[in-house]
Amino acid sequence: MIYTFPRTKEFFEPAELVLATGVSKERFGEAILKELVDNALDEAEKANKAPVIEIAAEPFLSIRDNGPGADIQDLLNKILDFSVRASSKLAWKRPTRGYLGNALKTVFGMAHVLAPEKPLVLESGGQRATVTVRPLSTGEIRVNPVLETVPIKPGFSVTVPVPVSLNCSTFAAAVLFNPHATFDLAGERVQRVGDVEKYPADAPVSPHWFDAESLFNLAVMVAGQEDLTVREFISRYFVGLSGAKAGQAAKSCPVKRIRDLVFLEEGQGRKAALDACTGLLRAMKILSRPVSPAKLGGVGRENMAKRARQLFGVEAEGRYVRKEGYTWDDRPYVLEVYYAPAERKHIVTGLNFTGTYTPLFTSSSLGKSDNWGLHGYLKELLKSRYESGFFLAVHVIMPGVEYTSRDKKPYLPVDVVQAAGEAVARAVNSVRRAVQAGSCGGPEETTLKEAVFAVLPEAVEKASGGGRYPYSARSLYYQVRALIQQYTSRELDYNYFTPGLLTEYQEMYGPLEGLYYDPRGIAVEPHTGQEIPLGTREVADYTAPDYLYNKVLYVEKKGILPVLKAAGLDKKYDLCICAGEGYASRAAKDFLAMAEKQDIVVLCLHDLDINGLEIARTLREETRTSRNAVTVIDLGLRYKDVVEMGLEKDPEGVPLKKGWHKPVLDTLPHDELEFLTGDGKRGNRVELNALTPEQLIGLIERKLAEHGLAQKVVPPEEVVLDEARKRFDAVLRTMAERRILEILEISAVVEKIARSVKMPDFSGLPGDIARALEDNPPVSWRDLVEEEARDFARAVLEGVDLSKFLKIDHRQ
Repeated sequence: MIYTFPRTKEFFEPAELVLATGVSKERFGEAILKELVDNALDEAEKANKAPVIEIAAEPFLSIRDNGPGADIQDLLNKILDFSVRASSKLAWKRPTRGYLGNALKTVFGMAHVLAPEKPLVLESGGQRATVTVRPLSTGEIRVNPVLETVPIKPGFSVTVPVPVSLNCSTFAAAVLFNPHATFDLAGERVQRVGDVEKYPADAPVSPHWFDAESLFNLAVMVAGQEDLTVREFISRYFVGLSGAKAGQAAKSCPVKRIRDLVFLEEGQGRKAALDACTGLLRAMKILSRPVSPAKLGGVGRENMAKRARQLFGVEAEGRYVRKEGYTWDDRPYVLEVYYAPAERKHIVTGLNFTGTYTPLFTSSSLGKSDNWGLHGYLKELLKSRYESGFFLAVHVIMPGVEYTSRDKKPYLPVDVVQAAGEAVARAVNSVRRAVQAGSCGGPEETTLKEAVFAVLPEAVEKASGGGRYPYSARSLYYQVRALIQQYTSRELDYNYFTPGLLTEYQEMYGPLEGLYYDPRGIAVEPHTGQEIPLGTREVADYTAPDYLYNKVLYVEKKGILPVLKAAGLDKKYDLCICAGEGYASRAAKDFLAMAEKQDIVVLCLHDLDINGLEIARTLREETRTSRNAVTVIDLGLRYKDVVEMGLEKDPEGVPLKKGWHKPVLDTLPHDELEFLTGDGKRGNRVELNALTPEQLIGLIERKLAEHGLAQKVVPPEEVVLDEARKRFDAVLRTMAERRILEILEISAVVEKIARSVKMPDFSGLPGDIARALEDNPPVSWRDLVEEEARDFARAVLEGVDLSKFLKIDHRQ
């Protein structure tokens, strides 16, 4: 088949290609090399393989990967449509390579400029396509691929009819920032040196990476491939927005299906479509958390040092600095810097595990002077020592990178630029101090907090067995304690690790998947009496039964639970009682959030003191330990209750320690505020324990009535009728079965059968069981005995004529 296209300048004319790639015509060979290496790495990673890239640079450039390969004809149909330049990678905004996504198209164009009418060769899966591009006098482009069958080789290969030099910055960056890859360079092998963690190329994206226009562009692209509702679009493609959250966010969009956004643009204009996306995006961001920077992965200290030694002969110990953070618009970023003394000057920069045609930060001032770019900043830092050799690698990982025009010059937010300046200065100054002290060896001593935060992702991986098992805070502590030794010689105390550092880490980066806390409190269902320990694992496995209770009461004192149960409040008001120990634990808040999602009203009963009011407030808001915010009706003891009931305050009061002023105090009436704060050094309180049982029960019942919450569960009519039919059927069957057994005197019949059969010979069973248990199967010896007894009983009964015992006449 011969493909003929209208003349598409941006892919075949030098001036347009310079704009599209950001490199001059003299660097087209380097650009071809970079794009093909990026594609080769991507293909291998799609197959979950450590990349092995074979490269021959002369007389022609040839690259082969170890990926899954491709259907040549299908590939040609896609890449030879030069009328389309939109990139799916650009639409998704993931932190991936090849952000503009036109690799093979620009390769065809640049190869045509450098070697007019010479063919490119694509090969995969036993198919080879020799592709020639020719411009016609009409101004059109004719592409003529010749297909042939060849012996099958692994992966996918491309041969471009131009020689290239491997001695270029972008190729060095590709090797440096992909330590998990092996590069076979015409016999010279650059072996992989370690593994890397990366954000998966097909993982859900975060709404925090988008603005209204980019969300609209993504919706249009997806609508061209799938007919999805807005809710399906959100839950399928956006992280942290599945289930009820997707439905809640979808309600903020004026259309039901994503294709309707396209129709909205066509009917009412682009502004109407963007307004719809603005409202939708706002709701999605409110309902989700930004992705943790830790999930972006990185190259790592050891890999950087090993690659620097492989590529540039850097033998001296260097300093590695990793900084994580968020940009002003909640995009996560990771910045990695490695600096070491060297014989010559080497600066290598990379973005999302690949090189950039223009070094990063060339248009940025990283320091206090007017020196621009990394070279200028190093002159400022090193002064006269700048003329000595050094090696500097700077790697940025972040989603949603923007590029100036189409020239592949990345625009990095000021947050990242400032972090880069700090990280480079820290690494350079650390090496300089070590050299002056004559001890440029070993890593720089870091703070305990920095060390713990740096190793927590790896510690979680170890403690959870690669995500297969739950793990406790103490198990995690032991893994962290061992790993931080590479960063610091200081000892980590468990009480400093948790709740302090562990809570702060989760506050910054979100809850750690699989981490569980031991139960601290209990929830009790009404009518069934089932008790649910308030531990993270137990709560995660629990769902409230339908129409069993319509309210859940969080009580800050577990000791009050027996009084409430003895009074029958749980059964009288269809009330689930959740008894905690002071402030609600993460598991308790998870339980309450679960209840709220099932339209169960959440109540709180607490002491009259500052902490009691804070307990109610922290249930309503996100906290350091829990992202759940719950709508809470406060049934707690208040100052007016104390006055009306004539209760005495605690004579000891409550010491007001440093930082005692809590946000909840700003909302209180003046008399209640005065009572709680006392003289400013010791506040007042009245505990629930000060109430008699009658007073406590009366307080709860009165407040339930005041809030209109005294009603019991009354299901819809269809639910009642369905339950009645099921219960009738079950009771009827049970009663009928019991009556039949009585008439037939079944127990006597069974006794006769048991006496009539011979006991089997089990003499060989002990030896069989001993052999069966040698490999430690997940069963008890009693399980094996039970199984053997069943087999014998089944065989014996098959030989018994039961009709003789039941006196059944088969002729009837």
